[in-house]
Amino acid sequence: MRYAKAGLLILLLVVPAMLVMLPSAGLDGASPDPNPVYDHGTSKHIDAGQTVVFEIAVDNPNAEPIFVKVVGYTLTGVSKISAEGLPTASVRLDPLSLNIITVTVAAEKYAGTNVGTITFDLVVTGPLVTDSETVTVTFNVDVYSSLSAGSSYNCILGVWPSSFDPPVTALISFVLWIVIALSLSYVLLPFLLAALLREREKIKEVRKHTWRPFFFLIMLYGTALCARIYGIGEEPTAIIETFVNIAYIAVGALVVWRIYREVLMYLFARASAKTMNEIDSSLVALLELIGKIFIVIVAFACILASLGFNLMVIITGAGIVGLAISLGAQNTLSQFFSGISLLISKPFRAGDLITLDGGDVLMVKKIGLMTTEFDKWDTNSVFVLPNNKVAAAAITNITSKTDVFRTSVSVNIEYDSDIKLAKDLMLQAAAENTRVVKTRSPSARVNSFADSYIIMGLSISVDNFRDAGSIAGEVRESIVAKFRENGIRMAAPKMDVNVTDTTAE
Repeated sequence: MRYAKAGLLILLLVVPAMLVMLPSAGLDGASPDPNPVYDHGTSKHIDAGQTVVFEIAVDNPNAEPIFVKVVGYTLTGVSKISAEGLPTASVRLDPLSLNIITVTVAAEKYAGTNVGTITFDLVVTGPLVTDSETVTVTFNVDVYSSLSAGSSYNCILGVWPSSFDPPVTALISFVLWIVIALSLSYVLLPFLLAALLREREKIKEVRKHTWRPFFFLIMLYGTALCARIYGIGEEPTAIIETFVNIAYIAVGALVVWRIYREVLMYLFARASAKTMNEIDSSLVALLELIGKIFIVIVAFACILASLGFNLMVIITGAGIVGLAISLGAQNTLSQFFSGISLLISKPFRAGDLITLDGGDVLMVKKIGLMTTEFDKWDTNSVFVLPNNKVAAAAITNITSKTDVFRTSVSVNIEYDSDIKLAKDLMLQAAAENTRVVKTRSPSARVNSFADSYIIMGLSISVDNFRDAGSIAGEVRESIVAKFRENGIRMAAPKMDVNVTDTTAE
Protein backbone atom coordinates (compact mmCIF):
# COMPACT_ATOMS: atom_id res chain seq x y z
CA MET A 1 0.00 0.00 0.00
CA ARG A 2 2.90 2.27 0.84
CA TYR A 3 4.41 1.60 -2.63
CA ALA A 4 1.10 2.30 -4.35
CA LYS A 5 0.85 5.67 -2.66
CA ALA A 6 4.44 6.47 -3.61
CA GLY A 7 3.75 5.56 -7.28
CA LEU A 8 0.64 7.71 -7.34
CA LEU A 9 2.60 10.64 -5.90
CA ILE A 10 5.29 10.29 -8.57
CA LEU A 11 2.64 10.13 -11.32
CA LEU A 12 1.01 13.29 -10.01
CA LEU A 13 4.37 15.07 -10.10
CA VAL A 14 5.57 13.79 -13.53
CA VAL A 15 2.38 14.27 -15.56
CA PRO A 16 2.05 18.01 -14.79
CA ALA A 17 5.74 18.42 -15.57
CA MET A 18 5.22 16.72 -18.96
CA LEU A 19 2.21 18.88 -19.66
CA VAL A 20 4.29 21.96 -18.90
CA MET A 21 7.08 20.77 -21.19
CA LEU A 22 4.72 19.69 -24.04
CA PRO A 23 4.77 23.03 -26.00
CA SER A 24 8.51 22.62 -26.52
CA ALA A 25 7.91 19.21 -28.07
CA GLY A 26 7.05 20.95 -31.34
CA LEU A 27 10.78 21.35 -31.90
CA ASP A 28 10.99 17.58 -31.93
CA GLY A 29 8.61 17.39 -34.91
CA ALA A 30 5.61 15.96 -33.07
CA SER A 31 3.35 17.94 -35.43
CA PRO A 32 3.87 20.56 -38.17
CA ASP A 33 3.22 24.18 -37.61
CA PRO A 34 -0.43 24.81 -38.51
CA ASN A 35 0.57 27.58 -40.97
CA PRO A 36 4.09 27.01 -42.33
CA VAL A 37 3.48 29.14 -45.46
CA TYR A 38 3.89 32.89 -45.60
CA ASP A 39 4.53 35.78 -48.04
CA HIS A 40 1.04 35.63 -49.48
CA GLY A 41 -1.16 38.57 -50.36
CA THR A 42 1.47 40.01 -52.77
CA SER A 43 0.04 41.80 -55.82
CA LYS A 44 1.01 40.62 -59.31
CA HIS A 45 0.49 42.34 -62.66
CA ILE A 46 -0.11 40.19 -65.79
CA ASP A 47 -0.47 41.44 -69.36
CA ALA A 48 -2.75 39.50 -71.67
CA GLY A 49 -0.77 36.89 -73.58
CA GLN A 50 2.11 37.02 -71.06
CA THR A 51 3.25 34.87 -68.13
CA VAL A 52 4.28 35.74 -64.58
CA VAL A 53 6.13 33.61 -62.04
CA PHE A 54 4.55 33.47 -58.57
CA GLU A 55 6.93 32.68 -55.70
CA ILE A 56 5.48 31.00 -52.63
CA ALA A 57 7.84 31.11 -49.66
CA VAL A 58 7.45 28.10 -47.34
CA ASP A 59 8.96 28.03 -43.82
CA ASN A 60 9.39 24.95 -41.65
CA PRO A 61 9.85 26.02 -38.00
CA ASN A 62 9.57 22.41 -36.80
CA ALA A 63 12.32 20.01 -35.80
CA GLU A 64 11.17 17.39 -38.28
CA PRO A 65 11.09 17.67 -42.09
CA ILE A 66 7.81 18.45 -43.80
CA PHE A 67 6.60 18.07 -47.40
CA VAL A 68 4.60 20.71 -49.24
CA LYS A 69 2.80 20.30 -52.59
CA VAL A 70 0.67 22.72 -54.65
CA VAL A 71 -2.48 20.79 -55.53
CA GLY A 72 -4.71 23.44 -57.11
CA TYR A 73 -5.77 27.06 -57.39
CA THR A 74 -8.92 29.17 -57.35
CA LEU A 75 -9.66 32.38 -59.31
CA THR A 76 -11.83 35.18 -57.97
CA GLY A 77 -12.79 38.21 -60.05
CA VAL A 78 -10.52 37.30 -62.98
CA SER A 79 -10.81 34.83 -65.83
CA LYS A 80 -8.84 33.37 -68.72
CA ILE A 81 -5.69 32.93 -66.65
CA SER A 82 -4.24 29.57 -65.64
CA ALA A 83 -1.38 28.11 -63.65
CA GLU A 84 0.93 26.18 -65.94
CA GLY A 85 2.88 23.15 -64.81
CA LEU A 86 1.99 22.84 -61.15
CA PRO A 87 4.78 20.93 -59.36
CA THR A 88 4.05 17.21 -59.56
CA ALA A 89 6.26 16.29 -56.60
CA SER A 90 6.20 17.51 -53.04
CA VAL A 91 8.88 19.92 -51.91
CA ARG A 92 10.88 18.72 -48.91
CA LEU A 93 11.70 21.23 -46.22
CA ASP A 94 14.31 20.29 -43.68
CA PRO A 95 13.81 21.34 -40.06
CA LEU A 96 14.09 25.05 -39.47
CA SER A 97 14.54 25.85 -43.18
CA LEU A 98 12.98 28.06 -45.84
CA ASN A 99 12.20 27.17 -49.45
CA ILE A 100 10.56 28.81 -52.48
CA ILE A 101 7.92 27.11 -54.62
CA THR A 102 7.48 28.73 -58.05
CA VAL A 103 4.30 28.53 -60.10
CA THR A 104 3.98 30.05 -63.60
CA VAL A 105 0.67 31.76 -64.29
CA ALA A 106 -0.29 32.65 -67.88
CA ALA A 107 -2.96 35.05 -69.10
CA GLU A 108 -4.67 34.11 -72.35
CA LYS A 109 -4.30 36.34 -75.40
CA TYR A 110 -7.89 37.54 -75.12
CA ALA A 111 -8.04 37.89 -71.33
CA GLY A 112 -9.88 41.01 -70.24
CA THR A 113 -8.71 43.80 -67.97
CA ASN A 114 -9.75 42.84 -64.42
CA VAL A 115 -8.60 42.87 -60.81
CA GLY A 116 -9.05 39.80 -58.60
CA THR A 117 -7.24 37.13 -56.67
CA ILE A 118 -5.67 33.73 -57.26
CA THR A 119 -5.54 31.32 -54.30
CA PHE A 120 -3.16 28.35 -54.32
CA ASP A 121 -3.98 25.25 -52.30
CA LEU A 122 -0.99 23.53 -50.66
CA VAL A 123 -0.98 20.22 -48.84
CA VAL A 124 1.48 19.85 -45.92
CA THR A 125 2.58 16.43 -44.75
CA GLY A 126 5.28 15.16 -42.41
CA PRO A 127 6.60 12.04 -40.72
CA LEU A 128 4.62 12.68 -37.60
CA VAL A 129 1.57 14.16 -39.33
CA THR A 130 -1.28 11.70 -39.42
CA ASP A 131 -3.66 13.82 -41.49
CA SER A 132 -2.65 16.01 -44.40
CA GLU A 133 -3.03 19.68 -43.69
CA THR A 134 -4.21 22.12 -46.36
CA VAL A 135 -2.86 25.66 -46.46
CA THR A 136 -4.02 28.44 -48.82
CA VAL A 137 -1.93 31.26 -50.25
CA THR A 138 -3.70 34.23 -51.89
CA PHE A 139 -2.23 36.71 -54.36
CA ASN A 140 -3.89 39.85 -55.67
CA VAL A 141 -3.90 39.76 -59.49
CA ASP A 142 -4.13 42.73 -61.87
CA VAL A 143 -4.77 41.60 -65.46
CA TYR A 144 -4.39 44.16 -68.24
CA SER A 145 -5.35 43.83 -71.92
CA SER A 146 -4.82 46.48 -74.58
CA LEU A 147 -7.89 45.03 -76.34
CA SER A 148 -10.28 45.82 -73.49
CA ALA A 149 -12.62 48.77 -73.78
CA GLY A 150 -11.34 50.33 -70.58
CA SER A 151 -12.40 53.92 -70.03
CA SER A 152 -13.70 54.15 -73.62
CA TYR A 153 -16.65 51.87 -72.93
CA ASN A 154 -20.02 53.59 -73.57
CA CYS A 155 -18.36 57.00 -73.94
CA ILE A 156 -19.04 59.28 -76.89
CA LEU A 157 -15.84 59.36 -78.99
CA GLY A 158 -14.32 57.32 -76.15
CA VAL A 159 -14.11 60.41 -73.94
CA TRP A 160 -17.48 61.63 -72.67
CA PRO A 161 -19.70 59.22 -70.68
CA SER A 162 -23.06 58.59 -72.31
CA SER A 163 -26.52 57.96 -70.88
CA PHE A 164 -27.45 55.90 -73.94
CA ASP A 165 -26.96 52.18 -74.38
CA PRO A 166 -23.54 51.12 -75.77
CA PRO A 167 -24.87 50.38 -79.33
CA VAL A 168 -26.41 53.86 -79.59
CA THR A 169 -23.26 55.50 -78.19
CA ALA A 170 -21.12 53.61 -80.69
CA LEU A 171 -23.38 54.69 -83.60
CA ILE A 172 -23.27 58.35 -82.51
CA SER A 173 -19.48 58.16 -82.25
CA PHE A 174 -19.22 56.61 -85.72
CA VAL A 175 -21.26 59.44 -87.28
CA LEU A 176 -19.12 62.00 -85.46
CA TRP A 177 -15.97 60.32 -86.79
CA ILE A 178 -17.30 60.67 -90.34
CA VAL A 179 -17.78 64.40 -89.74
CA ILE A 180 -14.30 64.69 -88.23
CA ALA A 181 -12.68 62.79 -91.12
CA LEU A 182 -14.41 64.93 -93.75
CA SER A 183 -13.49 68.12 -91.91
CA LEU A 184 -9.85 67.15 -91.64
CA SER A 185 -9.73 66.03 -95.28
CA TYR A 186 -11.22 69.24 -96.62
CA VAL A 187 -9.73 71.74 -94.16
CA LEU A 188 -6.56 70.44 -92.49
CA LEU A 189 -5.13 68.60 -95.51
CA PRO A 190 -5.28 71.62 -97.89
CA PHE A 191 -3.75 73.77 -95.15
CA LEU A 192 -0.83 71.35 -94.75
CA LEU A 193 -0.36 71.11 -98.52
CA ALA A 194 -0.39 74.90 -98.82
CA ALA A 195 2.36 75.08 -96.19
CA LEU A 196 4.49 72.56 -98.11
CA LEU A 197 3.73 73.50 -101.71
CA ARG A 198 3.59 76.91 -103.39
CA GLU A 199 1.85 76.25 -106.69
CA ARG A 200 -1.96 76.23 -106.55
CA GLU A 201 -2.29 73.70 -109.35
CA LYS A 202 0.18 71.38 -107.64
CA ILE A 203 -1.81 71.65 -104.39
CA LYS A 204 -5.01 70.70 -106.18
CA GLU A 205 -3.36 67.77 -107.90
CA VAL A 206 -1.77 66.39 -104.72
CA ARG A 207 -4.97 66.87 -102.71
CA LYS A 208 -6.94 65.04 -105.40
CA HIS A 209 -4.75 61.97 -104.95
CA THR A 210 -4.35 62.08 -101.16
CA TRP A 211 -7.65 63.11 -99.55
CA ARG A 212 -9.25 59.68 -99.97
CA PRO A 213 -6.40 57.77 -98.27
CA PHE A 214 -6.33 60.48 -95.59
CA PHE A 215 -10.08 60.12 -94.97
CA PHE A 216 -9.80 56.34 -95.02
CA LEU A 217 -7.02 56.28 -92.40
CA ILE A 218 -9.00 58.51 -90.03
CA MET A 219 -12.10 56.34 -90.39
CA LEU A 220 -10.09 53.20 -89.69
CA TYR A 221 -9.04 54.62 -86.35
CA GLY A 222 -12.60 55.78 -85.60
CA THR A 223 -14.06 52.36 -86.46
CA ALA A 224 -11.66 50.56 -84.11
CA LEU A 225 -12.49 53.01 -81.32
CA CYS A 226 -16.24 52.54 -81.88
CA ALA A 227 -15.77 48.79 -81.40
CA ARG A 228 -14.30 49.49 -77.96
CA ILE A 229 -17.12 51.93 -77.16
CA TYR A 230 -19.62 49.20 -78.02
CA GLY A 231 -17.73 46.75 -75.81
CA ILE A 232 -17.80 43.84 -78.22
CA GLY A 233 -15.09 41.96 -76.34
CA GLU A 234 -11.40 41.37 -76.64
CA GLU A 235 -11.40 38.73 -79.38
CA PRO A 236 -13.68 40.60 -81.86
CA THR A 237 -11.74 43.78 -81.10
CA ALA A 238 -8.51 41.96 -81.94
CA ILE A 239 -9.96 40.82 -85.29
CA ILE A 240 -11.10 44.35 -86.15
CA GLU A 241 -7.77 45.87 -85.18
CA THR A 242 -5.91 43.23 -87.21
CA PHE A 243 -7.82 44.28 -90.33
CA VAL A 244 -7.28 47.92 -89.40
CA ASN A 245 -3.52 47.36 -89.09
CA ILE A 246 -3.40 45.57 -92.43
CA ALA A 247 -5.31 48.45 -94.03
CA TYR A 248 -2.94 50.95 -92.39
CA ILE A 249 0.04 49.06 -93.81
CA ALA A 250 -1.49 48.82 -97.29
CA VAL A 251 -2.43 52.50 -97.43
CA GLY A 252 0.92 53.48 -95.92
CA ALA A 253 2.75 51.42 -98.55
CA LEU A 254 0.72 53.13 -101.29
CA VAL A 255 1.55 56.56 -99.89
CA VAL A 256 5.24 55.68 -99.56
CA TRP A 257 5.25 54.42 -103.15
CA ARG A 258 3.75 57.66 -104.45
CA ILE A 259 6.18 59.76 -102.43
CA TYR A 260 9.10 57.62 -103.63
CA ARG A 261 8.01 57.99 -107.26
CA GLU A 262 7.57 61.75 -106.97
CA VAL A 263 10.96 62.16 -105.29
CA LEU A 264 12.57 59.95 -107.92
CA MET A 265 11.13 61.99 -110.79
CA TYR A 266 12.11 65.21 -109.03
CA LEU A 267 15.71 64.09 -108.61
CA PHE A 268 15.94 62.93 -112.22
CA ALA A 269 14.47 66.20 -113.43
CA ARG A 270 17.09 68.15 -111.46
CA ALA A 271 19.88 65.92 -112.75
CA SER A 272 18.59 66.33 -116.29
CA ALA A 273 18.47 70.11 -115.93
CA LYS A 274 22.05 70.22 -114.66
CA THR A 275 23.55 67.89 -117.26
CA MET A 276 21.31 69.05 -120.14
CA ASN A 277 20.58 65.41 -120.96
CA GLU A 278 17.23 63.68 -121.22
CA ILE A 279 16.07 61.37 -118.44
CA ASP A 280 16.90 57.78 -119.25
CA SER A 281 13.46 56.17 -119.22
CA SER A 282 14.89 52.67 -118.87
CA LEU A 283 16.81 53.66 -115.72
CA VAL A 284 13.72 55.35 -114.27
CA ALA A 285 11.71 52.19 -114.93
CA LEU A 286 14.41 50.08 -113.23
CA LEU A 287 14.54 52.24 -110.09
CA GLU A 288 10.74 52.29 -109.94
CA LEU A 289 10.70 48.50 -110.15
CA ILE A 290 13.33 48.15 -107.40
CA GLY A 291 11.45 50.60 -105.16
CA LYS A 292 8.15 48.83 -105.78
CA ILE A 293 9.61 45.42 -104.94
CA PHE A 294 11.24 46.74 -101.76
CA ILE A 295 8.06 48.49 -100.56
CA VAL A 296 5.92 45.42 -101.26
CA ILE A 297 8.33 43.13 -99.38
CA VAL A 298 8.46 45.45 -96.34
CA ALA A 299 4.67 45.85 -96.34
CA PHE A 300 4.18 42.08 -96.61
CA ALA A 301 6.59 41.50 -93.71
CA CYS A 302 4.70 44.06 -91.58
CA ILE A 303 1.39 42.37 -92.38
CA LEU A 304 2.81 38.99 -91.33
CA ALA A 305 4.09 40.56 -88.10
CA SER A 306 0.64 42.04 -87.39
CA LEU A 307 -0.85 38.56 -87.86
CA GLY A 308 1.50 37.19 -85.21
CA PHE A 309 4.09 35.47 -87.39
CA ASN A 310 7.71 35.32 -86.28
CA LEU A 311 9.64 37.50 -88.70
CA MET A 312 12.98 35.95 -87.80
CA VAL A 313 11.74 32.52 -88.89
CA ILE A 314 10.39 33.99 -92.13
CA ILE A 315 13.62 35.89 -92.84
CA THR A 316 15.71 32.79 -92.14
CA GLY A 317 13.52 30.67 -94.40
CA ALA A 318 13.61 33.30 -97.13
CA GLY A 319 17.41 33.38 -96.87
CA ILE A 320 17.64 29.63 -97.31
CA VAL A 321 15.25 29.70 -100.27
CA GLY A 322 17.16 32.64 -101.76
CA LEU A 323 20.44 30.75 -101.46
CA ALA A 324 18.95 27.70 -103.18
CA ILE A 325 17.54 29.85 -105.97
CA SER A 326 20.83 31.70 -106.44
CA LEU A 327 22.74 28.43 -106.73
CA GLY A 328 20.24 26.96 -109.18
CA ALA A 329 19.82 30.05 -111.34
CA GLN A 330 23.30 31.55 -111.47
CA ASN A 331 23.14 32.28 -115.20
CA THR A 332 19.74 33.94 -114.93
CA LEU A 333 20.84 36.06 -111.97
CA SER A 334 24.02 36.96 -113.85
CA GLN A 335 21.92 38.25 -116.75
CA PHE A 336 19.64 40.18 -114.38
CA PHE A 337 22.40 41.94 -112.47
CA SER A 338 24.31 42.60 -115.69
CA GLY A 339 21.16 44.27 -117.02
CA ILE A 340 21.00 46.46 -113.89
CA SER A 341 24.67 47.33 -114.36
CA LEU A 342 24.10 48.32 -117.99
CA LEU A 343 21.10 50.49 -117.08
CA ILE A 344 22.96 52.26 -114.27
CA SER A 345 26.38 52.69 -115.91
CA LYS A 346 24.75 53.51 -119.30
CA PRO A 347 27.60 52.61 -121.69
CA PHE A 348 25.01 52.99 -124.47
CA ARG A 349 21.37 53.91 -125.00
CA ALA A 350 18.65 52.84 -127.37
CA GLY A 351 19.53 54.20 -130.82
CA ASP A 352 23.30 54.26 -130.27
CA LEU A 353 25.68 52.60 -132.72
CA ILE A 354 28.25 50.41 -130.99
CA THR A 355 30.71 47.63 -131.56
CA LEU A 356 31.28 44.68 -129.23
CA ASP A 357 34.87 43.42 -129.00
CA GLY A 358 35.67 45.35 -132.20
CA GLY A 359 33.14 43.42 -134.29
CA ASP A 360 30.39 44.61 -136.58
CA VAL A 361 28.55 47.88 -136.04
CA LEU A 362 25.33 47.32 -134.11
CA MET A 363 22.40 49.62 -133.41
CA VAL A 364 20.92 49.30 -129.91
CA LYS A 365 17.15 48.81 -130.16
CA LYS A 366 16.05 47.85 -126.62
CA ILE A 367 17.79 47.33 -123.29
CA GLY A 368 16.02 44.89 -120.97
CA LEU A 369 16.80 43.48 -117.54
CA MET A 370 17.77 40.10 -119.00
CA THR A 371 18.71 40.74 -122.66
CA THR A 372 19.58 43.55 -125.06
CA GLU A 373 18.17 43.72 -128.57
CA PHE A 374 20.42 44.87 -131.44
CA ASP A 375 19.92 45.72 -135.08
CA LYS A 376 22.91 44.91 -137.27
CA TRP A 377 23.49 48.22 -138.96
CA ASP A 378 24.73 47.10 -142.36
CA THR A 379 22.45 44.09 -142.91
CA ASN A 380 19.37 45.31 -140.91
CA SER A 381 19.12 41.98 -139.10
CA VAL A 382 17.84 41.90 -135.51
CA PHE A 383 19.30 39.65 -132.83
CA VAL A 384 19.31 39.42 -129.03
CA LEU A 385 22.25 38.91 -126.66
CA PRO A 386 22.16 38.00 -122.94
CA ASN A 387 23.18 40.95 -120.79
CA ASN A 388 26.01 39.08 -119.07
CA LYS A 389 27.72 38.62 -122.46
CA VAL A 390 27.14 42.26 -123.39
CA ALA A 391 28.52 43.52 -120.07
CA ALA A 392 31.62 41.30 -120.39
CA ALA A 393 32.47 42.56 -123.90
CA ALA A 394 34.64 45.54 -124.82
CA ILE A 395 32.04 48.14 -125.85
CA THR A 396 32.86 50.94 -128.29
CA ASN A 397 30.07 53.51 -128.51
CA ILE A 398 30.39 55.21 -131.86
CA THR A 399 27.55 57.69 -131.27
CA SER A 400 27.85 58.04 -127.50
CA LYS A 401 27.23 61.79 -127.21
CA THR A 402 26.59 62.89 -130.78
CA ASP A 403 25.86 61.46 -134.22
CA VAL A 404 28.94 63.20 -135.65
CA PHE A 405 31.36 60.59 -136.95
CA ARG A 406 34.89 60.93 -138.23
CA THR A 407 35.78 59.00 -141.37
CA SER A 408 38.55 59.08 -143.97
CA VAL A 409 38.90 59.12 -147.75
CA SER A 410 42.01 57.93 -149.56
CA VAL A 411 43.14 58.59 -153.15
CA ASN A 412 46.23 57.61 -155.19
CA ILE A 413 48.15 60.15 -157.28
CA GLU A 414 51.23 59.80 -159.47
CA TYR A 415 54.68 60.70 -158.16
CA ASP A 416 55.05 63.70 -160.48
CA SER A 417 51.80 65.31 -159.19
CA ASP A 418 51.72 68.54 -157.18
CA ILE A 419 51.17 67.25 -153.64
CA LYS A 420 50.32 70.68 -152.17
CA LEU A 421 47.71 71.32 -154.87
CA ALA A 422 46.27 67.86 -154.35
CA LYS A 423 45.88 68.54 -150.61
CA ASP A 424 44.21 71.90 -151.27
CA LEU A 425 41.77 70.37 -153.76
CA MET A 426 40.87 67.61 -151.29
CA LEU A 427 40.17 70.18 -148.56
CA GLN A 428 38.04 72.21 -151.00
CA ALA A 429 35.98 69.12 -151.81
CA ALA A 430 35.37 68.58 -148.08
CA ALA A 431 34.49 72.24 -147.48
CA GLU A 432 31.93 72.30 -150.29
CA ASN A 433 29.96 69.35 -148.91
CA THR A 434 27.19 70.54 -146.60
CA ARG A 435 27.18 67.29 -144.59
CA VAL A 436 30.80 67.69 -143.53
CA VAL A 437 31.12 69.32 -140.08
CA LYS A 438 33.22 72.44 -140.54
CA THR A 439 33.87 73.00 -136.83
CA ARG A 440 35.95 69.86 -136.82
CA SER A 441 38.57 70.87 -139.34
CA PRO A 442 39.20 68.36 -142.13
CA SER A 443 42.82 67.40 -142.66
CA ALA A 444 44.65 66.21 -145.79
CA ARG A 445 47.96 64.39 -145.70
CA VAL A 446 50.26 61.91 -147.40
CA ASN A 447 49.51 58.54 -145.92
CA SER A 448 52.22 56.43 -147.53
CA PHE A 449 54.27 55.72 -150.66
CA ALA A 450 53.51 52.79 -152.89
CA ASP A 451 55.72 51.39 -155.68
CA SER A 452 54.14 53.47 -158.41
CA TYR A 453 51.96 56.11 -156.67
CA ILE A 454 51.47 58.24 -153.59
CA ILE A 455 48.59 57.42 -151.23
CA MET A 456 46.84 60.61 -150.06
CA GLY A 457 44.36 60.70 -147.15
CA LEU A 458 41.55 63.07 -146.16
CA SER A 459 39.96 62.96 -142.68
CA ILE A 460 36.51 64.49 -142.34
CA SER A 461 33.71 64.56 -139.73
CA VAL A 462 30.20 63.88 -141.04
CA ASP A 463 27.04 65.00 -139.26
CA ASN A 464 25.51 61.54 -139.02
CA PHE A 465 27.25 58.20 -138.79
CA ARG A 466 24.39 56.48 -140.55
CA ASP A 467 25.17 58.50 -143.70
CA ALA A 468 28.93 58.35 -143.38
CA GLY A 469 29.33 56.04 -146.41
CA SER A 470 27.25 58.16 -148.79
CA ILE A 471 28.86 61.43 -147.63
CA ALA A 472 32.34 59.97 -148.11
CA GLY A 473 31.27 58.87 -151.61
CA GLU A 474 30.14 62.42 -152.45
CA VAL A 475 33.49 63.81 -151.30
CA ARG A 476 35.35 61.24 -153.47
CA GLU A 477 33.34 62.26 -156.52
CA SER A 478 34.18 65.92 -155.88
CA ILE A 479 37.89 65.10 -155.48
CA VAL A 480 37.97 63.21 -158.80
CA ALA A 481 36.34 66.13 -160.59
CA LYS A 482 38.72 68.69 -159.11
CA PHE A 483 41.78 66.55 -159.86
CA ARG A 484 40.74 66.28 -163.53
CA GLU A 485 40.12 70.02 -163.78
CA ASN A 486 43.54 70.82 -162.33
CA GLY A 487 45.56 68.19 -164.18
CA ILE A 488 46.36 65.92 -161.26
CA ARG A 489 46.44 62.39 -162.51
CA MET A 490 45.16 59.63 -160.29
CA ALA A 491 47.25 56.51 -160.35
CA ALA A 492 46.46 52.84 -160.20
CA PRO A 493 48.81 50.04 -159.22
CA LYS A 494 51.28 49.26 -162.04
CA MET A 495 53.26 46.14 -162.72
CA ASP A 496 56.09 45.70 -165.26
CA VAL A 497 55.88 42.35 -167.09
CA ASN A 498 58.85 41.18 -169.14
CA VAL A 499 58.05 38.57 -171.79
CA THR A 500 60.87 36.47 -173.13
CA ASP A 501 60.47 34.57 -176.40
CA THR A 502 61.92 31.16 -175.77
CA THR A 503 60.99 29.74 -179.22
CA ALA A 504 63.83 31.62 -180.97
CA GLU A 505 66.34 29.54 -179.14
